[in-house]
Amino acid sequence: MIKAGIKIGPYNWVMRLIESGAERCEVWFLINKESSYADMFQFLDRKQIRTGLNFRGVIENNRLADPVCRDETVRSRSILLIQKCIDIAGRNGFSYVNILPGNTLSRKFNPEDQDSGNANNLKMYYRDLKRVFRESALLLHEYGQNKNVNVLWETPPVTAPADSNKKAGDCSGPGFIPELNSFTLEEAAKKDGILITNNIDHIMAESRGNSLREMIDYLFDRTRKLAQHTRLLHINKAIRENNGANGRNGAANAKSGIETIPTKSQLLRLLELFKDINGLWAINDQANKQIQDFVAFRELLMSAGKNEFSRLSVSRVREYNEQ
Repeated sequence: MIKAGIKIGPYNWVMRLIESGAERCEVWFLINKESSYADMFQFLDRKQIRTGLNFRGVIENNRLADPVCRDETVRSRSILLIQKCIDIAGRNGFSYVNILPGNTLSRKFNPEDQDSGNANNLKMYYRDLKRVFRESALLLHEYGQNKNVNVLWETPPVTAPADSNKKAGDCSGPGFIPELNSFTLEEAAKKDGILITNNIDHIMAESRGNSLREMIDYLFDRTRKLAQHTRLLHINKAIRENNGANGRNGAANAKSGIETIPTKSQLLRLLELFKDINGLWAINDQANKQIQDFVAFRELLMSAGKNEFSRLSVSRVREYNEQ
């Protein structure tokens, strides 16, 4: 059965956990601010809420950590930060650490404002990218096994997520390196046993088809081939002119007037691909982070016979379906 989880961060997390009644959560975890999560982790332990960490880290000069960088200094320091994150997950009995591999930008991150939208235009080029990725991924996979923590690699987007200065649906902007995609992760999973997070919006953004049907067919094909290696789903509705940015800036909100995909029926059919996969989590990746979105999302999974929750709220399911 697929188990629904809510995404939480440093703010309003108590309210979100209490009001949602979530039994699982994914924490947006900035390791440079580890001490600020102490109260949260104590609460999660006390309430026995199953937890995964979505890794974020910053090295010198506010450079985002990147374990798939040709610069060995950046790569080694990034790996050390991720290993520290795995240690923290292991000590707290958390289930996984999720990692989104690097991109072509030397991206900057402001830990105080928690703003990752700013990036300069200096491109980082990779040498033997697939080899470097496999080396880093296998090293961290084995490290996680020793700590009883699943290390998950999230399917990367092909374009940089839109920041707050861009309109919803803006497909322009610098692109992620195309060789680092779901195929790179699939190859490493088959050869080295690494585990994958399928971000369905990122997968759809890989498709260069000219029609909606081609994009949906691509999503189903890639999801089917990744399924046996997948331990986590990041689920969100994408805009039709998809830039792989998770419907940021309200693009997946019904009130925005922007049509979104996949539809309810498409999503339910997609979930059927995981009927034989045990222990799979699904995190609602809605940008507006409304509690009712999670409740409706959880009940949508249940309506597919994939979730162990026993209560329905038809009106809230309808809210999600209408988005």
